[in-house]
Amino acid sequence: MRRLSEDTVIREMMRRLRSDPSVRVPLGDDAAAVRVSPKRVLVATTDHMAEGVHFERKLCPPLLLGRKLVLTNLSDMSAMGAEPRWALVNAALPGDIAFSWVQELLRGVRREARRHGVVLLGGDTTASRKGVFLSLTLLGEADPRRCLRRTGAGPGALVFVSGALGASAAGLRALRRSGGYGRLRGVRRRLAGRHLLPPVRLALARALASKNLARAAMDLSDGLSVDLERFCAANRAGAVLRESSIPVDPAVRCAFPGDALSLALHGGEDYELLFAAPARKRREVLALGKKLKIPLAEIGKLTRAGGILLVGEDGRKRPLSSRKGFQHFGK
Repeated sequence: MRRLSEDTVIREMMRRLRSDPSVRVPLGDDAAAVRVSPKRVLVATTDHMAEGVHFERKLCPPLLLGRKLVLTNLSDMSAMGAEPRWALVNAALPGDIAFSWVQELLRGVRREARRHGVVLLGGDTTASRKGVFLSLTLLGEADPRRCLRRTGAGPGALVFVSGALGASAAGLRALRRSGGYGRLRGVRRRLAGRHLLPPVRLALARALASKNLARAAMDLSDGLSVDLERFCAANRAGAVLRESSIPVDPAVRCAFPGDALSLALHGGEDYELLFAAPARKRREVLALGKKLKIPLAEIGKLTRAGGILLVGEDGRKRPLSSRKGFQHFGK
Protein backbone atom coordinates (compact mmCIF):
# COMPACT_ATOMS: atom_id res chain seq x y z
CA MET A 1 0.00 0.00 0.00
CA ARG A 2 1.42 3.37 -1.01
CA ARG A 3 2.12 5.68 1.91
CA LEU A 4 0.16 8.94 1.95
CA SER A 5 2.09 12.20 2.09
CA GLU A 6 1.46 15.84 1.22
CA ASP A 7 3.73 15.62 -1.82
CA THR A 8 2.11 12.45 -3.20
CA VAL A 9 -1.36 14.02 -2.86
CA ILE A 10 -0.21 17.15 -4.73
CA ARG A 11 1.41 15.07 -7.49
CA GLU A 12 -1.80 13.07 -7.93
CA MET A 13 -3.84 16.28 -8.15
CA MET A 14 -1.44 17.64 -10.76
CA ARG A 15 -1.73 14.42 -12.76
CA ARG A 16 -5.53 14.34 -12.76
CA LEU A 17 -6.48 18.03 -12.96
CA ARG A 18 -6.29 19.55 -16.43
CA SER A 19 -4.64 22.91 -16.90
CA ASP A 20 -5.58 25.76 -19.25
CA PRO A 21 -3.55 28.16 -21.43
CA SER A 22 -4.53 31.02 -19.10
CA VAL A 23 -2.74 29.33 -16.17
CA ARG A 24 0.78 30.73 -15.97
CA VAL A 25 1.80 28.96 -12.74
CA PRO A 26 -0.05 25.69 -12.14
CA LEU A 27 -0.71 23.58 -9.07
CA GLY A 28 2.42 22.63 -7.15
CA ASP A 29 4.03 26.03 -6.52
CA ASP A 30 3.45 28.33 -3.52
CA ALA A 31 0.48 29.86 -5.35
CA ALA A 32 -1.19 29.62 -8.74
CA ALA A 33 -1.10 32.44 -11.29
CA VAL A 34 -3.69 33.04 -14.01
CA ARG A 35 -3.26 35.58 -16.81
CA VAL A 36 -6.07 38.15 -16.72
CA SER A 37 -4.49 40.67 -19.10
CA PRO A 38 -1.28 40.97 -21.14
CA LYS A 39 0.42 42.79 -18.27
CA ARG A 40 -1.09 41.21 -15.13
CA VAL A 41 -1.66 37.76 -13.70
CA LEU A 42 -4.06 36.83 -10.92
CA VAL A 43 -2.20 35.00 -8.14
CA ALA A 44 -4.20 32.71 -5.87
CA THR A 45 -3.28 30.74 -2.76
CA THR A 46 -5.11 29.09 0.13
CA ASP A 47 -4.08 27.63 3.47
CA HIS A 48 -5.79 25.63 6.18
CA MET A 49 -5.30 25.76 9.93
CA ALA A 50 -6.65 22.72 11.74
CA GLU A 51 -6.94 22.49 15.50
CA GLY A 52 -4.65 19.76 16.79
CA VAL A 53 -2.41 20.02 13.72
CA HIS A 54 -1.54 23.70 13.25
CA PHE A 55 -2.60 25.10 16.61
CA GLU A 56 -3.96 24.24 20.05
CA ARG A 57 -6.86 26.46 21.03
CA LYS A 58 -5.96 26.61 24.72
CA LEU A 59 -2.45 27.87 23.89
CA CYS A 60 -3.24 30.50 21.24
CA PRO A 61 -5.23 33.70 21.83
CA PRO A 62 -7.89 33.91 19.07
CA LEU A 63 -6.80 37.44 18.11
CA LEU A 64 -3.30 36.21 17.29
CA LEU A 65 -4.66 33.10 15.61
CA GLY A 66 -6.74 35.25 13.25
CA ARG A 67 -3.71 37.38 12.42
CA LYS A 68 -1.60 34.28 11.78
CA LEU A 69 -4.23 32.91 9.38
CA VAL A 70 -3.72 35.98 7.21
CA LEU A 71 0.06 36.09 7.60
CA THR A 72 0.64 32.50 6.51
CA ASN A 73 -1.22 33.16 3.27
CA LEU A 74 0.65 36.41 2.76
CA SER A 75 3.85 34.39 3.03
CA ASP A 76 2.84 32.31 0.00
CA MET A 77 1.96 35.51 -1.85
CA SER A 78 5.36 36.99 -1.03
CA ALA A 79 7.10 33.86 -2.35
CA MET A 80 5.60 34.67 -5.75
CA GLY A 81 6.64 38.31 -5.66
CA ALA A 82 2.95 39.26 -5.88
CA GLU A 83 0.80 42.01 -4.38
CA PRO A 84 -2.09 40.75 -2.20
CA ARG A 85 -5.54 42.18 -2.93
CA TRP A 86 -8.58 40.17 -1.80
CA ALA A 87 -9.39 37.34 0.62
CA LEU A 88 -12.13 34.85 1.49
CA VAL A 89 -12.33 33.28 4.97
CA ASN A 90 -13.87 29.90 5.80
CA ALA A 91 -14.44 28.53 9.30
CA ALA A 92 -15.76 25.22 10.63
CA LEU A 93 -16.60 25.72 14.32
CA PRO A 94 -17.84 23.45 17.12
CA GLY A 95 -21.23 24.40 18.56
CA ASP A 96 -19.93 24.95 22.09
CA ILE A 97 -17.34 27.59 21.16
CA ALA A 98 -17.84 31.01 22.77
CA PHE A 99 -19.04 33.78 20.48
CA SER A 100 -16.45 36.09 22.04
CA TRP A 101 -13.72 33.70 20.81
CA VAL A 102 -15.07 33.98 17.25
CA GLN A 103 -15.25 37.77 17.55
CA GLU A 104 -11.60 37.97 18.60
CA LEU A 105 -10.55 35.62 15.81
CA LEU A 106 -12.26 37.78 13.18
CA ARG A 107 -10.86 40.95 14.73
CA GLY A 108 -7.40 39.49 14.21
CA VAL A 109 -8.18 38.57 10.60
CA ARG A 110 -9.50 42.06 9.89
CA ARG A 111 -6.56 43.80 11.57
CA GLU A 112 -3.91 41.96 9.57
CA ALA A 113 -5.86 42.22 6.32
CA ARG A 114 -6.19 46.00 6.70
CA ARG A 115 -2.53 46.33 7.60
CA HIS A 116 -1.54 44.79 4.26
CA GLY A 117 -4.24 46.38 2.11
CA VAL A 118 -6.25 43.16 1.68
CA VAL A 119 -10.01 43.48 1.11
CA LEU A 120 -12.12 40.77 2.78
CA LEU A 121 -14.77 39.64 0.30
CA GLY A 122 -16.63 37.16 2.50
CA GLY A 123 -16.43 33.42 3.05
CA ASP A 124 -18.34 30.52 4.53
CA THR A 125 -19.04 28.92 7.91
CA THR A 126 -20.17 25.47 8.91
CA ALA A 127 -20.46 23.33 12.02
CA SER A 128 -17.65 21.03 13.10
CA ARG A 129 -17.74 18.04 15.41
CA LYS A 130 -13.95 17.76 15.78
CA GLY A 131 -12.54 21.15 16.65
CA VAL A 132 -11.87 24.39 14.80
CA PHE A 133 -10.91 24.37 11.12
CA LEU A 134 -9.96 27.63 9.42
CA SER A 135 -8.95 28.48 5.88
CA LEU A 136 -8.23 31.65 3.98
CA THR A 137 -8.06 32.09 0.21
CA LEU A 138 -5.91 35.01 -0.86
CA LEU A 139 -5.95 36.61 -4.31
CA GLY A 140 -3.32 39.00 -5.61
CA GLU A 141 -1.70 40.41 -8.73
CA ALA A 142 1.74 40.28 -10.31
CA ASP A 143 3.62 41.21 -13.45
CA PRO A 144 3.91 37.94 -15.42
CA ARG A 145 7.48 38.86 -16.39
CA ARG A 146 8.47 39.22 -12.73
CA CYS A 147 6.46 36.47 -11.06
CA LEU A 148 8.76 34.36 -8.88
CA ARG A 149 8.48 30.59 -9.02
CA ARG A 150 10.11 27.65 -7.29
CA THR A 151 11.75 26.69 -10.57
CA GLY A 152 14.29 28.62 -12.61
CA ALA A 153 17.56 28.18 -10.70
CA GLY A 154 20.41 25.94 -11.78
CA PRO A 155 23.63 24.45 -10.39
CA GLY A 156 25.98 27.11 -9.10
CA ALA A 157 23.20 29.46 -7.97
CA LEU A 158 23.64 30.75 -4.43
CA VAL A 159 21.02 29.86 -1.82
CA PHE A 160 19.79 32.60 0.53
CA VAL A 161 17.30 32.80 3.40
CA SER A 162 15.83 35.90 4.98
CA GLY A 163 15.70 36.61 8.69
CA ALA A 164 16.57 34.03 11.33
CA LEU A 165 15.32 30.47 11.74
CA GLY A 166 14.07 28.27 14.55
CA ALA A 167 12.13 30.84 16.58
CA SER A 168 8.70 29.58 15.58
CA ALA A 169 9.37 25.96 16.56
CA ALA A 170 11.03 27.13 19.76
CA GLY A 171 8.03 29.33 20.47
CA LEU A 172 5.64 26.42 20.01
CA ARG A 173 7.75 24.37 22.44
CA ALA A 174 7.63 27.21 24.96
CA LEU A 175 3.85 27.51 24.57
CA ARG A 176 3.31 23.81 25.17
CA ARG A 177 5.58 23.73 28.20
CA SER A 178 4.00 26.81 29.79
CA GLY A 179 0.37 25.99 29.06
CA GLY A 180 -0.45 29.24 27.27
CA TYR A 181 0.81 32.50 25.81
CA GLY A 182 -0.26 34.55 28.83
CA ARG A 183 2.03 32.59 31.13
CA LEU A 184 5.21 33.32 29.21
CA ARG A 185 7.69 36.09 29.93
CA GLY A 186 10.96 37.35 28.52
CA VAL A 187 12.73 35.54 25.69
CA ARG A 188 10.26 32.65 25.63
CA ARG A 189 7.34 35.02 25.21
CA ARG A 190 9.19 36.64 22.29
CA LEU A 191 9.67 33.21 20.73
CA ALA A 192 5.97 32.39 21.18
CA GLY A 193 5.12 35.71 19.55
CA ARG A 194 7.31 34.76 16.61
CA HIS A 195 5.37 31.48 16.30
CA LEU A 196 1.98 33.20 16.39
CA LEU A 197 2.91 36.23 14.26
CA PRO A 198 5.32 35.15 11.52
CA PRO A 199 7.09 37.71 9.31
CA VAL A 200 5.89 38.74 5.88
CA ARG A 201 8.57 39.36 3.24
CA LEU A 202 6.39 40.98 0.58
CA ALA A 203 8.67 43.98 0.02
CA LEU A 204 11.78 41.79 -0.23
CA ALA A 205 10.23 39.37 -2.71
CA ARG A 206 8.83 42.13 -4.92
CA ALA A 207 12.21 43.87 -4.94
CA LEU A 208 14.03 40.65 -5.82
CA ALA A 209 11.57 40.07 -8.65
CA SER A 210 11.55 43.63 -10.01
CA LYS A 211 15.35 43.82 -10.02
CA ASN A 212 15.62 40.33 -11.53
CA LEU A 213 17.90 39.17 -8.72
CA ALA A 214 16.21 35.93 -7.70
CA ARG A 215 15.92 32.99 -10.08
CA ALA A 216 13.57 30.95 -7.86
CA ALA A 217 11.92 31.34 -4.47
CA MET A 218 9.59 29.73 -1.94
CA ASP A 219 8.55 30.33 1.66
CA LEU A 220 9.73 28.20 4.57
CA SER A 221 6.64 26.65 6.13
CA ASP A 222 7.63 23.06 6.95
CA GLY A 223 11.26 23.59 7.90
CA LEU A 224 14.44 24.39 5.97
CA SER A 225 15.36 20.71 5.50
CA VAL A 226 11.94 19.78 4.07
CA ASP A 227 11.39 22.88 1.97
CA LEU A 228 14.92 22.97 0.58
CA GLU A 229 14.47 19.36 -0.54
CA ARG A 230 11.32 20.44 -2.44
CA PHE A 231 13.14 23.48 -3.80
CA CYS A 232 15.98 21.31 -5.11
CA ALA A 233 13.54 18.81 -6.63
CA ALA A 234 11.74 21.63 -8.45
CA ASN A 235 15.07 22.79 -9.90
CA ARG A 236 16.44 19.28 -10.51
CA ALA A 237 19.46 20.05 -8.38
CA GLY A 238 21.15 19.21 -5.12
CA ALA A 239 22.63 21.60 -2.58
CA VAL A 240 25.57 22.08 -0.27
CA LEU A 241 24.94 24.13 2.89
CA ARG A 242 27.36 25.52 5.47
CA GLU A 243 26.32 24.87 9.05
CA SER A 244 28.08 28.05 10.17
CA SER A 245 25.94 30.12 7.77
CA ILE A 246 22.53 28.90 8.96
CA PRO A 247 20.96 32.00 10.60
CA VAL A 248 19.81 30.56 13.92
CA ASP A 249 17.72 33.04 15.90
CA PRO A 250 19.78 34.22 18.93
CA ALA A 251 16.73 33.84 21.18
CA VAL A 252 16.59 30.14 20.27
CA ARG A 253 20.23 29.70 21.26
CA CYS A 254 19.40 31.42 24.56
CA ALA A 255 16.27 29.41 25.39
CA PHE A 256 17.19 26.01 23.90
CA PRO A 257 20.98 25.99 23.32
CA GLY A 258 21.25 22.23 22.85
CA ASP A 259 18.57 22.09 20.15
CA ALA A 260 19.10 25.45 18.44
CA LEU A 261 20.55 24.16 15.15
CA SER A 262 18.01 21.34 14.92
CA LEU A 263 15.13 23.77 15.48
CA ALA A 264 16.50 26.05 12.75
CA LEU A 265 16.92 23.20 10.25
CA HIS A 266 13.81 21.17 10.95
CA GLY A 267 11.44 23.23 13.13
CA GLY A 268 9.07 24.68 10.53
CA GLU A 269 6.68 27.63 10.37
CA ASP A 270 9.44 30.23 10.08
CA TYR A 271 7.76 31.66 6.95
CA GLU A 272 11.01 33.28 5.86
CA LEU A 273 11.92 33.51 2.18
CA LEU A 274 14.20 30.89 0.62
CA PHE A 275 15.59 31.91 -2.77
CA ALA A 276 18.38 31.28 -5.24
CA ALA A 277 20.34 33.96 -7.09
CA PRO A 278 23.23 33.92 -9.58
CA ALA A 279 26.65 34.15 -7.93
CA ARG A 280 27.44 37.31 -9.89
CA LYS A 281 24.53 39.08 -8.18
CA ARG A 282 25.59 38.23 -4.63
CA ARG A 283 26.57 41.80 -3.75
CA GLU A 284 23.35 43.24 -5.14
CA VAL A 285 21.27 40.77 -3.14
CA LEU A 286 23.05 41.52 0.13
CA ALA A 287 22.89 45.27 -0.56
CA LEU A 288 19.14 44.97 -1.09
CA GLY A 289 18.76 43.24 2.26
CA LYS A 290 20.62 46.08 3.97
CA LYS A 291 18.52 48.69 2.19
CA LEU A 292 15.29 47.01 3.31
CA LYS A 293 16.73 46.29 6.79
CA ILE A 294 16.03 42.57 6.34
CA PRO A 295 18.91 40.23 7.25
CA LEU A 296 19.85 37.93 4.38
CA ALA A 297 22.11 34.92 4.83
CA GLU A 298 23.93 33.12 2.03
CA ILE A 299 23.75 29.55 3.30
CA GLY A 300 25.12 27.53 0.36
CA LYS A 301 24.65 26.79 -3.32
CA LEU A 302 22.82 24.49 -5.69
CA THR A 303 24.77 21.59 -7.21
CA ARG A 304 24.42 19.18 -10.10
CA ALA A 305 24.54 16.16 -7.81
CA GLY A 306 21.30 15.23 -6.10
CA GLY A 307 20.79 15.31 -2.35
CA ILE A 308 21.58 17.94 0.24
CA LEU A 309 24.88 18.02 2.11
CA LEU A 310 25.58 19.99 5.27
CA VAL A 311 29.18 21.05 5.86
CA GLY A 312 29.85 21.09 9.59
CA GLU A 313 32.07 23.38 11.62
CA ASP A 314 34.82 20.72 11.31
CA GLY A 315 34.61 20.77 7.48
CA ARG A 316 33.04 17.34 7.25
CA LYS A 317 30.05 16.79 4.97
CA ARG A 318 26.99 14.82 6.01
CA PRO A 319 23.61 14.30 4.35
CA LEU A 320 20.87 16.64 5.56
CA SER A 321 17.77 14.54 6.10
CA SER A 322 14.29 16.02 5.87
CA ARG A 323 12.79 13.35 8.09
CA LYS A 324 12.93 15.54 11.20
CA GLY A 325 10.98 18.34 9.49
CA PHE A 326 7.20 18.68 9.53
CA GLN A 327 5.37 16.19 7.32
CA HIS A 328 1.61 16.16 6.77
CA PHE A 329 0.10 12.65 7.13
CA GLY A 330 3.03 11.44 9.29
CA LYS A 331 6.55 10.33 8.43
